Amino acid sequence: MGILDDLKKEAEQKKVREGEESLLREERERFMREVLDPTMRGLFNFCHDLSKHLNYVNPDINAHYRIPGVRNVQDFKQGEYFVEDYHEGHFTFRFICSNKQKYRIQTNTDADLERIKDFLWRRGLRYQSREYFDSSYNKAGEFHVEGRVQIDLEFTARQDNQSIEIKISNYGDFETMTVSVDPVDVDERFHDELGRFVMRQPNRFLDYNKFKFTDEQRQQLRQQLREQFLKGLGGAEPPPGIEPEEAKPAAAGGSLLGNLFRRDK
Repeated sequence: MGILDDLKKEAEQKKVREGEESLLREERERFMREVLDPTMRGLFNFCHDLSKHLNYVNPDINAHYRIPGVRNVQDFKQGEYFVEDYHEGHFTFRFICSNKQKYRIQTNTDADLERIKDFLWRRGLRYQSREYFDSSYNKAGEFHVEGRVQIDLEFTARQDNQSIEIKISNYGDFETMTVSVDPVDVDERFHDELGRFVMRQPNRFLDYNKFKFTDEQRQQLRQQLREQFLKGLGGAEPPPGIEPEEAKPAAAGGSLLGNLFRRDK
């Protein structure tokens, strides 16, 4: 076989690959247009209504966070709900946990100074700081951190794996997690579970994650997280999401958002 035959064969293979890629791209665009986008718009509308009524009703929702360098678990009140505009398959549902306190963190080593700075920056905490050298010429620092934690739920339509990805930041004790949901599962019940998750009520929101553990693995993980959180914390309440598996049933004949609507009247 000559060089021209080799080039012709390679050209045919390239045409086949390009045809397959074109079909795949068209399928993803169709799925985005017919499934992902309508589902995302429904989620956006639900989150917009939820934030509106939560801001009006202002229910008493408390959260607990451990700040490095600060003793004990700190209590925060949740509020200030806001939803960014939906744009090209993406929007963010945001709320704030605050307690109007300021926390002083003292560092005495260069390593601790950098760790605290990195933590505060990555978690989006507001602070003022002063760096100096102590009497032994060691680099030290003093931080005054606002008692304000921003929680983000970033919703993204993923064409590549035909799912809805929800990146959750600072929800429970500053952890970050990603939940991947099949759009087929996003219905009124899912909306309710999402709302209960936001309101830190018993919920099964994380059970919608496509990358699931077995029941036994999930129970072991929750028990480990609970033990780690309670260790040395004087019996403080664990972060929502690691409560026992059993969840309280919703009130008969009503949804979470429906109950908020009624309270909004």
